[in-house]
Amino acid sequence: MTGLGIGVSSMKAGERALIHVGWELGYGKDGSFSFPNVPPMADLLYEVELIGFDEVKEGKARSDMTVEERIGAADQRKMEGNAYFKDDKLEEAMQQYEMVIGSLFP
Repeated sequence: MTGLGIGVSSMKAGERALIHVGWELGYGKDGSFSFPNVPPMADLLYEVELIGFDEVKEGKARSDMTVEERIGAADQRKMEGNAYFKDDKLEEAMQQYEMVIGSLFP
Protein backbone atom coordinates (compact mmCIF):
# COMPACT_ATOMS: atom_id res chain seq x y z
CA MET A 1 0.00 0.00 0.00
CA THR A 2 1.26 3.49 -0.79
CA GLY A 3 1.74 6.16 1.84
CA LEU A 4 -1.35 8.00 0.64
CA GLY A 5 -3.38 4.79 0.86
CA ILE A 6 -2.18 4.21 4.41
CA GLY A 7 -3.16 7.74 5.41
CA VAL A 8 -6.59 7.62 3.78
CA SER A 9 -7.35 4.20 5.28
CA SER A 10 -7.56 5.75 8.75
CA MET A 11 -9.93 8.57 7.72
CA LYS A 12 -13.69 8.83 8.17
CA ALA A 13 -16.16 10.09 5.57
CA GLY A 14 -16.25 13.90 5.58
CA GLU A 15 -12.85 14.22 7.27
CA ARG A 16 -10.13 16.53 5.97
CA ALA A 17 -6.44 15.89 6.59
CA LEU A 18 -2.92 16.82 5.59
CA ILE A 19 -1.04 13.60 4.89
CA HIS A 20 2.76 13.64 4.83
CA VAL A 21 4.26 10.79 2.81
CA GLY A 22 7.97 10.09 2.95
CA TRP A 23 9.64 9.42 -0.38
CA GLU A 24 10.00 5.71 0.44
CA LEU A 25 6.19 5.29 0.36
CA GLY A 26 5.60 7.91 -2.34
CA TYR A 27 7.28 7.82 -5.74
CA GLY A 28 10.50 6.28 -4.43
CA LYS A 29 14.10 6.96 -5.31
CA ASP A 30 13.33 7.40 -9.03
CA GLY A 31 10.41 9.84 -8.73
CA SER A 32 7.98 10.25 -11.62
CA PHE A 33 8.75 12.04 -14.84
CA SER A 34 5.27 11.62 -16.29
CA PHE A 35 2.20 13.37 -14.84
CA PRO A 36 2.52 14.28 -12.03
CA ASN A 37 6.18 15.19 -12.33
CA VAL A 38 7.80 14.33 -8.98
CA PRO A 39 11.55 14.63 -8.39
CA PRO A 40 13.54 11.63 -7.10
CA MET A 41 13.31 11.01 -3.34
CA ALA A 42 10.68 13.73 -2.85
CA ASP A 43 8.58 13.78 0.29
CA LEU A 44 4.94 14.53 -0.47
CA LEU A 45 2.23 16.51 1.30
CA TYR A 46 -1.37 15.77 0.31
CA GLU A 47 -4.40 17.80 1.33
CA VAL A 48 -7.24 15.27 1.35
CA GLU A 49 -10.97 15.51 1.92
CA LEU A 50 -12.60 12.08 2.08
CA ILE A 51 -16.00 12.66 0.53
CA GLY A 52 -17.29 9.15 1.04
CA PHE A 53 -16.84 5.51 0.20
CA ASP A 54 -17.94 3.48 -2.79
CA GLU A 55 -18.92 -0.14 -2.61
CA VAL A 56 -16.13 -2.40 -3.73
CA LYS A 57 -16.71 -3.32 -7.34
CA GLU A 58 -15.05 -5.95 -9.43
CA GLY A 59 -12.67 -4.46 -11.92
CA LYS A 60 -9.32 -2.86 -12.31
CA ALA A 61 -7.71 -0.43 -9.95
CA ARG A 62 -7.49 3.07 -11.43
CA SER A 63 -3.71 2.75 -11.60
CA ASP A 64 -4.11 -0.32 -13.83
CA MET A 65 -6.60 1.31 -16.22
CA THR A 66 -5.76 2.66 -19.64
CA VAL A 67 -6.60 6.27 -20.42
CA GLU A 68 -9.67 5.10 -22.34
CA GLU A 69 -10.87 3.02 -19.37
CA ARG A 70 -10.42 5.98 -17.01
CA ILE A 71 -12.42 8.19 -19.34
CA GLY A 72 -15.19 5.57 -19.50
CA ALA A 73 -15.32 5.27 -15.71
CA ALA A 74 -15.35 9.06 -15.36
CA ASP A 75 -18.19 9.31 -17.88
CA GLN A 76 -20.21 6.80 -15.84
CA ARG A 77 -19.70 8.88 -12.68
CA LYS A 78 -20.67 12.03 -14.59
CA MET A 79 -23.95 10.37 -15.62
CA GLU A 80 -24.58 9.38 -12.00
CA GLY A 81 -23.92 12.99 -10.98
CA ASN A 82 -26.34 14.22 -13.63
CA ALA A 83 -29.04 11.87 -12.31
CA TYR A 84 -28.53 13.18 -8.76
CA PHE A 85 -28.67 16.75 -10.07
CA LYS A 86 -31.98 16.10 -11.86
CA ASP A 87 -33.37 14.69 -8.59
CA ASP A 88 -32.23 17.90 -6.82
CA LYS A 89 -29.69 15.91 -4.76
CA LEU A 90 -27.02 18.55 -5.20
CA GLU A 91 -24.55 17.35 -2.56
CA GLU A 92 -24.52 13.83 -4.03
CA ALA A 93 -24.15 15.26 -7.54
CA MET A 94 -21.20 17.40 -6.46
CA GLN A 95 -19.50 14.37 -4.90
CA GLN A 96 -19.79 12.46 -8.17
CA TYR A 97 -18.42 15.39 -10.17
CA GLU A 98 -15.49 15.78 -7.76
CA MET A 99 -14.71 12.07 -8.13
CA VAL A 100 -14.73 12.50 -11.92
CA ILE A 101 -12.10 15.20 -11.64
CA GLY A 102 -10.07 13.14 -9.16
CA SER A 103 -10.13 10.07 -11.38
CA LEU A 104 -8.92 11.95 -14.44
CA PHE A 105 -6.43 14.26 -12.70
CA PRO A 106 -5.02 12.38 -9.69
